[in-house]
Order: sequence, then structure tokens, then C-alpha cells
Amino acid sequence: MVQPRSFTVQGNVRDGRGLSAFLEHIMDGERAEFPNLRIAPDVTINYIRDGEVLILDVYANVGLVKERVSGTTWRVAEPIEFQSMVQQNLL
Repeated sequence: MVQPRSFTVQGNVRDGRGLSAFLEHIMDGERAEFPNLRIAPDVTINYIRDGEVLILDVYANVGLVKERVSGTTWRVAEPIEFQSMVQQNLL
């Protein structure tokens, strides 16, 4: 079994790739109903902002982001751009 990969993003640090701003944009956007399926995340992002850590699981080829504790799910409006940013952080 392949384990999902993960990385950490500091929300209070300006990253050159703009991933923290993009994550904020996603979480300000359209919420979605998580599919009633048992699926493993493609990637997990540990997002640190304002003294808290959000564990964001990325699913459906970066089409959905789900906050693990609250279960809140967002649809990614620009999946190709988001996928590129995620891949850059996995290198």
C-alpha cells in the first residue's frame, strides 16, 4: 500500500510559490459535499496559520480539499494551478 505524501506550509510566511495564499483562497471559496466513498488522500498538507495547524487532505486529483478535524470540504476552482503548486512542494 502506498502512503500519501505530506508537507508543511507556514501561513504566516510568504512562500515564493504562493501556496499559502492559494490555500486561503480555496478555504474562502465554494464548500462541497464530500463523496460518500472511502478514499485515501492524494496528499496531506499541514497548514500552520495564526497559531493553529490545519490538516488538509487533498483528494480527487487536487479537485477537493478536506480539513481533517472539522470535515469541511472545499472544491478547488483552479485544479491545474493548484496541482502545479502542490507538486512543486513535493519535490
